Amino acid sequence: MYRFNVALSGLRILLLAGIALLLAACNGGGSSSTTSSTLSGTAAVGAPVDGYVYVVDVNGTEVNAATNATTGAWTVAVTGMTGPFLIRVVPNGGGDMLYSYAGSADITVNITPLTHLALYLALNGDLDALYTNWAANNAQLTAQAIANAQAVINANFATEMDAEGLDHASYDFFGDDFPADSTGIDALLDNLTISIDFAGGTYTILVGGISFILDEAIDTTGIDIGGSTGGGGGGGNTTISCDTTQYQAGAVSEPTAAEVASFAATYAGQEGTYGPNPGDPFVASGNASFVLNSDGTATYNGASYDIVSYCLDNSVSLLYVMDASGSHFDLFGNGDIYGVTPNGDIAQP
Repeated sequence: MYRFNVALSGLRILLLAGIALLLAACNGGGSSSTTSSTLSGTAAVGAPVDGYVYVVDVNGTEVNAATNATTGAWTVAVTGMTGPFLIRVVPNGGGDMLYSYAGSADITVNITPLTHLALYLALNGDLDALYTNWAANNAQLTAQAIANAQAVINANFATEMDAEGLDHASYDFFGDDFPADSTGIDALLDNLTISIDFAGGTYTILVGGISFILDEAIDTTGIDIGGSTGGGGGGGNTTISCDTTQYQAGAVSEPTAAEVASFAATYAGQEGTYGPNPGDPFVASGNASFVLNSDGTATYNGASYDIVSYCLDNSVSLLYVMDASGSHFDLFGNGDIYGVTPNGDIAQP
């Protein structure tokens, strides 16, 4: 679809009208079928956690399920929910809650003191409060910040991880399966105590009962966890280029990395369809959540969205992004979103 460099109000009208005609010509809409989705992993502090795992999505929908008291394994059904997800385990009989994160459904997500610490470092704030207000404030916790925190943790515990047969340069403590049997990462967890005071903004770490000072400024060169499964990541393509053939001459330009980063946010709206006739109303069928990270990676409704073209509008605060299938989104500086989703539906505020 070609874009036109016009006034903001006119752009919205042309865009929506063009999308409606395009979908009508293609008989419109996506599949109405629903595929079951889950999140699963291991909750452990060395020993398995006997308790309940709670998951909240970007719309504030919450579900829960019990862990296996013997193994710490858990599975929660998240069918119809929209990532990214904030996750916590609440131990039976008291004890500190632990947090974790998933960018999308149908992946492995562990819940351990390490995931808990990574999220705290990434947020630098109160995870309890964030969980309560996840629908409104999920943009405060980005996949890139989590990946950075994970690299810092791996670098700090390089000796301990390597001693347990784990490669600290690539080990993903969010997404790599493990048994709670005192081997591998679980052996490290057996000797690790992490206490975080959200109210005071402090944390303490003990390794084998001895105080451990985490170097938050440690060199993470050489650590490549590959876009943590638990951390959500995003599209793998961070090369910034603009396909100017899709626009009028002079209407757009190729943005710098800093300009792309300035649009990093969660853009929320609805997805749905218009009828085949001019003037038919928009009928919403679900939520639209496009997350653009500061490094240019992205997700749409929790799934990776591989951007092949980033174009900056030369007249208004607007970034156009497109994937290889022709799906595209218009990300406005005021937080609005318009576009065509990967399944062919329309997205709008």
